[in-house]
Amino acid sequence: MRCVSSTQNALFADLRVVIVDEIHAFAGDDRGWHLIALLGRLAALSSYPVQRLGLSATVGDADSLLSWLVSGAGGESEVIAPAAGEAAPHRRQTKTVEG
Repeated sequence: MRCVSSTQNALFADLRVVIVDEIHAFAGDDRGWHLIALLGRLAALSSYPVQRLGLSATVGDADSLLSWLVSGAGGESEVIAPAAGEAAPHRRQTKTVEG
């Protein structure tokens, strides 16, 4: 059971995107699982599907990080990253995730 004030509902009702910078710093520890829980709570308060956007310049395994970031969320997900030696990013993977 949770208590949500009308202020919280009004504040997050139009939320559509959450951007997490330096996403690699959260994955795999307690702060990361807390972040995933908070993203779920924000999505529940929004009237729209909430897109999760993670940014990192130093991620090693982008596919695993993507799976972690979208855990509990539905919809499509993809990694957009530059190929080795390229300056501009390209789309590497798109998949549908069941929520």
